[in-house]
Amino acid sequence: MLSITDIDRPPDWQGAADAVARDGGVAVVLGAVDTGKSTLCRFLAHCCAEAGRKPAILDADLGQSWLGPPTTIGFALVDSTTPPDHGTEPAGMWFVGATSPQGHMLQTAVGVRKMADAARRAGADCIIVDTSGWINGPAARALKEAKIALLAPGHIIAIQARDEIQHLIAPHASRTDVQVHTVRASRRARRRDMDQRRRHRGEQFRNYFAGAAELALPLGQIGVLGTSLLSGTAAPSHVRSYAEELLGIECFHAEMTEERLLLVCEQYPQPGAIEALREQFPDQEVAVLPLRAIRGGVVGLSDAQEHLLGIGVLTDVDFKANSLRVITPVAAADAVATVTMGTLRLQPDFSELGPVEVRWP
Repeated sequence: MLSITDIDRPPDWQGAADAVARDGGVAVVLGAVDTGKSTLCRFLAHCCAEAGRKPAILDADLGQSWLGPPTTIGFALVDSTTPPDHGTEPAGMWFVGATSPQGHMLQTAVGVRKMADAARRAGADCIIVDTSGWINGPAARALKEAKIALLAPGHIIAIQARDEIQHLIAPHASRTDVQVHTVRASRRARRRDMDQRRRHRGEQFRNYFAGAAELALPLGQIGVLGTSLLSGTAAPSHVRSYAEELLGIECFHAEMTEERLLLVCEQYPQPGAIEALREQFPDQEVAVLPLRAIRGGVVGLSDAQEHLLGIGVLTDVDFKANSLRVITPVAAADAVATVTMGTLRLQPDFSELGPVEVRWP
């Protein structure tokens, strides 16, 4: 990447940077895909550092992450006038488990606020937030509004060529606690189609997992988030046997809560089998989780203080060995307190396979 002094800087970037450097606090950068948001964030952080502030960059673009691997939100402190570049090790990360905030708006909004709080605790007095390029539609607008409400920025900086961001910034035009800046995109902003973006993520995943190894995590020592799996009590043996008879397949695990019977099998049962089982348990929701449909799923590994240690790829849930197995660069199994299930699956070469085939129950 070009150095910060060599980038193409439209003149209006400097005015926004001067205002952010003067006021500190939070600045949220909005823009469509491939408009140079990360470059603008680096420039803003550079100017803040030159002004004597202690800036941090918060990367909330799940699909084109540059602070941490895809599927995460990360932040990095800027301790000099040379801001972090692509591949910089983040000071903290939050796991969302997908490469788009669509369908994961709560996790994304929570992660943005969590990482902003962490940046403040780390000493940042100026936080530059790089958002995703998802800008169209009611859901995108709702997410941007939630981020702005949670972060309470003093500055909103919108990159736009015409008026494509106008619907996001118009509601804030009359506010006295927020200054809205409209700036032009860098002429050097690189356009990438969907395939190029997917290949780029694959390269990021391969770099992240270089040297990773399989880790066995004892099921009795970890909490599992993003699913109700392992949150119930073991189903009686006769219930499990009866379920296997009706489904026509072996069940590795069966657990119950007051409202649900959850069965874990290797594969999908025959059509109509789950309906037959539901007829026998009319007061409970019946869910079948096929292991083959979730292997390869991306997971987040956190410690007992909720700090994300890293991400991994689920290879198996071994109920005989009572362990969850993941490929990950995280080395110490005893440091992992919780595992959060994501919704993206990766192939053995870490390219994207697509979403998990079934919804986590």
